[in-house]
Amino acid sequence: MTQKNGGSAFPMAASIQKVDGGIAMTMQRDGMTLRDAFALAAMEALISKIKLESSFIGDGSAKELAVARGAYSYADAMLEIRGE
Repeated sequence: MTQKNGGSAFPMAASIQKVDGGIAMTMQRDGMTLRDAFALAAMEALISKIKLESSFIGDGSAKELAVARGAYSYADAMLEIRGE
């Protein structure tokens, strides 16, 4: 099953060409997905609401992993509401 991620959050034009009096753009699809961008926003909010002791920040502790999982859970809910 393919993970629905909302596509690229910040696509950049990889090339722009004049075509038949108009412009054609090829979009770059690398980098952060919309799901990642939603998770980032959710994680910032989650972290701002909980007390994080410096002794476990960055060590992959259960609390830290729970925050990351929660952020992606919020992101998945936002994508579902969008119909992704």
